[in-house]
Amino acid sequence: MEKPIWEDKSSYSQDKPSGTVKPSIWTIETGSLSITVHRHVHYEKEDWLVSSHEIGIDKDLLSQRDIEKAKEEAIRFVKMKLTILIDEISKL
Repeated sequence: MEKPIWEDKSSYSQDKPSGTVKPSIWTIETGSLSITVHRHVHYEKEDWLVSSHEIGIDKDLLSQRDIEKAKEEAIRFVKMKLTILIDEISKL
């Protein structure tokens, strides 16, 4: 199995095609789980957020402003959330 890679999922208008503006949405998918690092209009333009709807993460603010560091932080954040969920399930 190949290692998943981050994909640019930004939408581009015809007057600003891909390659002329910086991507604003990055997604990585691993089977049934997807992690998205993105911008949002209600946050500062430099802010990155993480969403992973399969596990209830929606627009959580990341501390990193550099996209590569934000992607790494997002993966750590999702791993932490999954650990919490596993701990909760194991108590059943």
